[in-house]
Amino acid sequence: MLPGAAWLIGQKGDRSCLLEFFLDLGHACQASLLGVVAAGTLMGPSSARPKRAVGKRNGSPHTNPSLGDLMTKSKERLARFYALSDGIFAVIITVMVLAFKAPDGHDLRALISLWPDLVSYAVSYAFIAVVWLNHHATLRYAQYLTGTLALANFANLFAISFIPFTTAWLAESEMASFPLTLYALVFFLVQGTYMVLMRESFSHAPDGIDPGSRTWQWRRAWIMLAVFLVAALVTVMPPLLRLGLLASFLILYCRPDAFQRADDSAL
Repeated sequence: MLPGAAWLIGQKGDRSCLLEFFLDLGHACQASLLGVVAAGTLMGPSSARPKRAVGKRNGSPHTNPSLGDLMTKSKERLARFYALSDGIFAVIITVMVLAFKAPDGHDLRALISLWPDLVSYAVSYAFIAVVWLNHHATLRYAQYLTGTLALANFANLFAISFIPFTTAWLAESEMASFPLTLYALVFFLVQGTYMVLMRESFSHAPDGIDPGSRTWQWRRAWIMLAVFLVAALVTVMPPLLRLGLLASFLILYCRPDAFQRADDSAL
C-alpha cells in the first residue's frame, strides 16, 4: 500500500479516502502528460527540428564529425609530431655533450690536446642546430600528417641519431680517414632523408608561395648533397679540408628560407 494511502486511512479510517487519493493521483499524471504534449507541439513538427547526422559504426548510430573537428584533430596530430621530433633533437644533443671527457692534465696544454674533440663537437653541434632550424622551416608547410611525412621524418631523425657516435669516434681517432668518411656519410644520409621530407612537406603548400624560394631550397639541397658525398669519398684530401667541406653547410643553411616573404610566416 502506498504511504499516502496508509496515511489517509489512518487519519480518517474510511476506505473512501483511498479512492479519493488514487483519483487525485490520476488527475496529476494526466496534467503532467498534457504538459509534455503541449511542449512538443510548441517545438513544431519533427521535420522542422534539427536532425542529427547519423551513420553506422559497428551497427550503432554516431554523429558524423564536422570539418572543423577534423582540422582540429589534424593540427593536434601535427603538434604531437613536432613535439616528438624536438624531443629527439634534444636527446641527441644531450648524448653528444655527455660524451665529452675531461682532459688528463690541469693546464692549457692538456686542454689544447683535446682539439679533435672540440672541433668535431663544434661542427656536429652546429650541424644539428642548422638541421633543426631547417627541419622546423620545412615542416611548417605540412598541413596534415601523412605516412610519407612520418616515415621521412623518422628516417631523418634516425640518420641524425648517429652523429654522437661518429663524432666521438672521429675525436678519439684524431681525424683518422675511415672515421671521417663514416662521419661524412652520416651527413650525406641526413641530407638525403631531409630532401624527402622537403618534397612531402612542400606538396602540402598552398598556391601563391614564392617559387623562387622553393627553387633556391632545392638548388642548395642538391649542392650540399654533392659536397657531403665528395667529403666522404675523396679520401686523398687532408682531414681538415674534408671537415671544412662538411662545415660549409653553414654558408648555405644558416638561414632556412632566404626568400621567405612576410605573408608566408602565417603558414
